[in-house]
Amino acid sequence: MSAGGGAPQPLPLLVAAIAAEGARRFDVPLAPWAGRRLARRLRSLPADTPVALFGRGPAAAPRCRRLAAAGGIALERQYVAFPGVSAPLALVEDRGEPARYLASLAAAPPGVRRGWLAVSVALWLAAAVPGWLVCALAPGGVGLGRRAA
Repeated sequence: MSAGGGAPQPLPLLVAAIAAEGARRFDVPLAPWAGRRLARRLRSLPADTPVALFGRGPAAAPRCRRLAAAGGIALERQYVAFPGVSAPLALVEDRGEPARYLASLAAAPPGVRRGWLAVSVALWLAAAVPGWLVCALAPGGVGLGRRAA
């Protein structure tokens, strides 16, 4: 379900394969006030409700963790999504080394003519920086858990 309370959205295929059956989707907002409102909604869920939190943009994984803590969600698994959460090609555990390894394998897509240098430099930097920084700056984060009792 989106943060705005609209119609339930399906989970992306990769996430649906690892999420608990019947997990409810919530998009983690960027605005702190919207996050507080969503945390109240999460606290109102019945105990043991499976939840999938989706964060977009920089620092998505840390925002998912903060929202889970504020909303009474016990996170069971955390992932960073590459290239993003709307249609992830890869979900990597939110630990430094797996994300850094994935970044070291990445390459600029074929056919990129404009901006290939910027893409190449960004990929090189992702492979060179510490893994925790790759996770912190990843473009998407996914947190899977349940509403605590």
